[in-house]
Amino acid sequence: MKVLLVSNFFYPRGGDCTYLRSVQSMLERDGHEIAIFSTQHEGNWPLPAAGGILIPAIDYAAANHKKSLFSAVAVLRRSIWNAESARAMERLLSSWRPDIAHLQNIHAYLTPSILPILKKHHIPIVQTLHDYKWLCPDSTFLSNGTPCEKCHGRAFWHCLAGRCKKGSLTASAVTAAEGYVHRLRRVSSMVDLFIAPSHFIADKFIENGFPAHKIHVLLNPLPELPASSQSQPLPSVPYGLFVGSLAPIKGVDVFLRAAALIPSHPVHIVGPGASEDLARLKTLVADLGIASRVTFTGPLHGAELLRERASALYGVIPSICPETLGYTAMEMLATGKPVIAADIGGIPDLIQHEKTGLLVPPNDPDALAAAIRRLLADSGLAASLARAGREFVRSTCSPAAYLPALLTRYRSLVTSAPNSGPP
Repeated sequence: MKVLLVSNFFYPRGGDCTYLRSVQSMLERDGHEIAIFSTQHEGNWPLPAAGGILIPAIDYAAANHKKSLFSAVAVLRRSIWNAESARAMERLLSSWRPDIAHLQNIHAYLTPSILPILKKHHIPIVQTLHDYKWLCPDSTFLSNGTPCEKCHGRAFWHCLAGRCKKGSLTASAVTAAEGYVHRLRRVSSMVDLFIAPSHFIADKFIENGFPAHKIHVLLNPLPELPASSQSQPLPSVPYGLFVGSLAPIKGVDVFLRAAALIPSHPVHIVGPGASEDLARLKTLVADLGIASRVTFTGPLHGAELLRERASALYGVIPSICPETLGYTAMEMLATGKPVIAADIGGIPDLIQHEKTGLLVPPNDPDALAAAIRRLLADSGLAASLARAGREFVRSTCSPAAYLPALLTRYRSLVTSAPNSGPP
């Protein structure tokens, strides 16, 4: 089968790119021909043998720096409906016709301008849902750090009223306008099938009027199952571990406040963050009086990250936004470590309370501290959760489990598409 993988980005950047690379690898190993449609970046992975097209990415930072009306209008137009992206898709399809197009995140860079082109050429379209952008202009179901679903039914004016995008009236107006333009053009209806990584995101799309028959739940695959670290001895003072972005929506401050309630317990914070996020968290650590037992490692990758996970007593997912699923939790479970997570969004699809991990109310340092104390006091519980969590990921999130389910969805669309033959 010839599969066109479409994504705003094609380099190690976040969960959507992790997923994209995993799907590409699975399909190539199974003998399928892959091409890529994405944007240019110095960190991009090599294109596959069939190639693809990489268009220039919108440089939002440069546009904001210029602060000219012309620049603002140009960026506004491209960020909502990128004509260059549509033309590039037309060029690609004129020379290489895929059996199916599998989209990841496309808003704000590639934009939904590519959907009518794919439809014109009778290419079936699948999209994996990595966020809530079709439903929420800011994509997170948060407004200024507070859970919010006021745009239910795609009433996007609430984003403008609440200044949900970066607290900015201008940015909120642009993203609300984007939502209305795409709604008027009915572009979301051009997607033939949505893959939801969790039951939570599937339910939200159905609640907002998306046809239930178009939405299929498939938990994301983990590219590789790391070796279990359960037999590895822990350090003399084992630590709790957070891995991920330092942005406020990830709840790192909740973890730090919980750690402050547990005397002498060290924690490690791994991950990239804007300088203001890191400064904010370091100030909080100083104010809490726990600087001597909090380690900010910065971003870690590969063997370094594996060692950091292996040496931790547990992992924590303290998000205050409804995650669609969460690769970080999946990777920690796969390492054989117990996970304490906020009971929000798609996380409960992975973390089943007192079976594969512990769930706590979001944004509740006291509840999180109580769960940490349980693991510190009960090594048997920690080991039991770790074993069950690893087995769940092994049986449910492996490429061997994911690929047949994905190909079944592909083939059902390809065989029913106009001008198509059997795959």
